[in-house]
Amino acid sequence: MRTTGTAVLGGLVLGLGTFLTQATAWGWTTNAVATWSALAFLVGCTGKPSWRVAGAAVGSLLLALVVWYGVAQAVHGWYSASAWSTAAVWAAGAVIAGIVFGFGAAWWRQRPGTWLGAAGLALLVALFAVDGLYRLVILRYPGQGVTMLVVALVLLVVLGRRSWRPAVATLPLVVLGAGGYALLGFALGASA
Repeated sequence: MRTTGTAVLGGLVLGLGTFLTQATAWGWTTNAVATWSALAFLVGCTGKPSWRVAGAAVGSLLLALVVWYGVAQAVHGWYSASAWSTAAVWAAGAVIAGIVFGFGAAWWRQRPGTWLGAAGLALLVALFAVDGLYRLVILRYPGQGVTMLVVALVLLVVLGRRSWRPAVATLPLVVLGAGGYALLGFALGASA
């Protein structure tokens, strides 16, 4: 029940929060792949590694998307049928992120001190690091980039404080994450 409640509440809050903050100076914090994936990680922390927990993490992200698109349409009427291709890319990303970060968080919580647990935390740390590097190097938003990099470091230090393994596991995941960002950019460019 805790997993489902976290997923539903998190999805509602993230979807609405992203919509409400998007036009503000801090909108980038809620409208970030790392922030959305952190919800899946949070949901994953509520249970043991299982497809049920991963499914709840996926559901939380899909709910956040439905809320965001629904509120945007109701308030502004922004979307026509042509927006479906972009929404489909984000929905596919939600499924992938939900599975990856849902399992990763559950591994981190249930298998502390192991390489699998370290990899679970390293997934989230690496994503914030890659998001920061993307904002810093590609988008040329130094404030946003440095902020994301600091968040990655804080996550690593605070959540990984009992082991050196998450730091080691983060490095190769940053490289993989950079490839994932390139693929996402291609998918979104192709759907526009």
